[in-house]
Amino acid sequence: MKNIGRSTSEPNYFDDCIDKKIELFENLADEVNKIEGQERIILNDPTFNPSKDALAFYIECIHRMYNDVEWSLMVDDLINKIQKYNEIPRRHEGASKATWVLDQTIQTLYQAVITEKIDLTKNKKEKEKWKSIRDIIYIMGEIKHKTHENGNPVSYEGIDRSILPKWYLDKYC
Repeated sequence: MKNIGRSTSEPNYFDDCIDKKIELFENLADEVNKIEGQERIILNDPTFNPSKDALAFYIECIHRMYNDVEWSLMVDDLINKIQKYNEIPRRHEGASKATWVLDQTIQTLYQAVITEKIDLTKNKKEKEKWKSIRDIIYIMGEIKHKTHENGNPVSYEGIDRSILPKWYLDKYC
């Protein structure tokens, strides 16, 4: 896996394709804002918003993993799925499906980053931090699964801010 959990403070941070990342991030946020019952993501508001953080994390990870034309198509595919769920007449059902696909997509990437951090981190205290986050994610995943099975929307947030991309932090935080 390409170092997808690289810290924004590292010198070789990817700064290419920033305009495309921002465009896709804003498109994704726009569609997510249409999910019934979800807290609105206000892009120009620097107030902490964990949902907004999660979307930026997703964009950056997909770009790093698939740094070619495919990465933007994968983002478009997620946007299209959410749009499809937003069109379900029973809005609560659509919200449940949309937030579930967001959560599963983002959490899969987040778990990969955390595993990478655990494997690559030499500092014992830092390694323990990432192991604790991994354990919390596992427990939360079980709770989210039950919530989704009951037909309710789930949270798709909870990304450690130390791994958020620089382009996002500079423009939106």
